[in-house]
Amino acid sequence: MAVTLTGFDHAVGWREFSRFAERQDRGSEDAFIRAATHIDYDYEGTTGNYAVTGVQARVWVDQGESWVVQGSETDALLAHEQGHFDITALGLREEAHLVDALTGAGAAEIQRQRRRIRRRMQRRINQANERYDARTEHSRNAAVQRRWLRSIAALKERDDGTIDELPD
Repeated sequence: MAVTLTGFDHAVGWREFSRFAERQDRGSEDAFIRAATHIDYDYEGTTGNYAVTGVQARVWVDQGESWVVQGSETDALLAHEQGHFDITALGLREEAHLVDALTGAGAAEIQRQRRRIRRRMQRRINQANERYDARTEHSRNAAVQRRWLRSIAALKERDDGTIDELPD
């Protein structure tokens, strides 16, 4: 069993954001990033005994959904958006490892388990990103922002770091 991650260490840049003259339905936010993910997996087995044999996971910036208000492109705001990307990347890595461990009686059972993992992980990623915005006040609380970014970086360094370990 093996997990291949693509994009996990991607450095987000303003070139990946559409620029708008005003905020885009996000209240007080000056930028929004959408980190997209995808997992492919291979499995094999015999009747009643299937297992995942490899996982290919990818995270990237969905440039069609990511935007910034013109004139707001600061380093601090970009670091905040990088934090959102990295939270999603952490969740994707965790999800990939869970998928890599799947076994079941058949292909359909593995697929059902995979869908359950996907729903649960997306919910946890969304909750972590919402908590990140609330605690950092969308990057405006610099001290809390620095604490979150240090925590995210430390968790990314650990192969077993999870989004559940992020600050409250």
